[in-house]
Amino acid sequence: MTFTAQLIESKLTDKNMAVRHEWAKRMDWTPTPEQVKRGMSDEEKEVRVAWATIYDFVVTHDIVDMAMTDRDVTVRKAWAKRTDYIPTSDQI
Repeated sequence: MTFTAQLIESKLTDKNMAVRHEWAKRMDWTPTPEQVKRGMSDEEKEVRVAWATIYDFVVTHDIVDMAMTDRDVTVRKAWAKRTDYIPTSDQI
């Protein structure tokens, strides 16, 4: 199934945390860097953790910085388990 960019945006910005969480975990679309950054700054830690489980995007140093400095240890641990990026010396 193909989703429109408008549909994806509406789900990722939905007022309901459960909707944002479910769409962050989906594996049938590729998020933009902006969507990842916005998801990583979501007010709900469950949504931020869900973004750590998606591997269908290029992990940038900015995204890693956001993840490793997250206010919640659960989010930081979820990102620390990833093996698809090499942290900088400042991120270690």
